Amino acid sequence: MTTMITLGTFVGGYQILSLAAGGKTAIVTCRCGGTHAVSVEALLAGWSCPARPLPPDRRMALAQESDERQRRADRDWRPGR
Repeated sequence: MTTMITLGTFVGGYQILSLAAGGKTAIVTCRCGGTHAVSVEALLAGWSCPARPLPPDRRMALAQESDERQRRADRDWRPGR
């Protein structure tokens, strides 16, 4: 697989924190806040899924962040861009 992943990239429910020297394993943090070592192949193929569902307060915080990003995008939108 030729897909390149970099630090900070989000893949599914995970954010890449670091990559092993060979590039076959990544240290990731999942949406719930847990940190795991996961195969890069499994991440890119969708074989790996986050450990557990998000707690309600974290879900609410993510929804509010998303709403705020959308408000900023809507506010800054200009025709022809």
